[in-house]
Amino acid sequence: MLRFKSLAAGVCLAASMVTTAALAEETVVWWDFLAGGDGVRMKQMIEDFNAAHEGDITIDATTLEWGLPFYSKVQTSAAVGEAPDIMTYHASRIPLAVEQGILTEITEADRQKMDLSEADYAPSTWDAVTIDGKQYAVPLDTHPIVLYYNKDVLGKAGLLTDDGRPKGLDSREGFTATLKALKEAGITFPLGSVTADGNFMFRTIYSLMGQQDGELMTDGEFLVGDNAVKLQNALDVLQTWTKEGLQSTYTDYPATVALFTSGEAAMMINGVWEVPTMTDLHAQGNLFEWGAVELPVIFDHPSTYADSHAFAIPANKGREMTDAKHDAVPK
Repeated sequence: MLRFKSLAAGVCLAASMVTTAALAEETVVWWDFLAGGDGVRMKQMIEDFNAAHEGDITIDATTLEWGLPFYSKVQTSAAVGEAPDIMTYHASRIPLAVEQGILTEITEADRQKMDLSEADYAPSTWDAVTIDGKQYAVPLDTHPIVLYYNKDVLGKAGLLTDDGRPKGLDSREGFTATLKALKEAGITFPLGSVTADGNFMFRTIYSLMGQQDGELMTDGEFLVGDNAVKLQNALDVLQTWTKEGLQSTYTDYPATVALFTSGEAAMMINGVWEVPTMTDLHAQGNLFEWGAVELPVIFDHPSTYADSHAFAIPANKGREMTDAKHDAVPK
């Protein structure tokens, strides 16, 4: 429920910054980049919010292209005073946005009006939206990448453990053996990966580097010390799987999801944001028995890339506050 409360709180704060007449219905212009399973859930939450606040506040929502196109549009629109009232934002991009003057600070007074506080969030999540002691967004979620798997296919091939997880999650050799066994069982792609998108593959590569305690940047320097070797180790794993036909080749995001949900790929590396997709398809009787677990430990220890989403308010919307809509936040 905290996620819905965060949505409602952020929307009501944005509505309070709109300077239309107090008794008129406020329209909050909303931009997001949620195009996966999380987008389906968010659209439903917005519909629920609009229904619950009919005649008071309505969200006019638009989903834009994820990544650089979204942030380029935000920067341009903020510069000319045409940004939305509220938008989703990656926490990792907040420092740059603050430097560019794109985001509005959320003050203690704002937090009181939203009925949200630092105590509502994990420290790392709160810190991710705070720069130099100032808060610039309302945390929404943290989304790691995980391993989805087809329980029916792996079970038939004898590749599930007693607790229903894929075998071989504890080593490179063990997981590669599982992939090879699936290939020998006639599975087209033992592993589905978004290999045609460098933005997504970065998540997997960085996870594998993290399993070796590697990092790309150290005190502003790129690949210091043995980090280049650790990067090569990560790339070698993915290259080997590709060359041996164990993972999908040059597949974009939609194609990768389609390979998994159609059963052509027995497993898939993707974000937790696709859990709603799997849940809905399964509930409709259109998906096999499935599961999701942390990434296999290919190197020394578990490590998974994760990022956070948040709600932010563009700086061009100003600080003129009204109190007409603050009681709309659900308690």
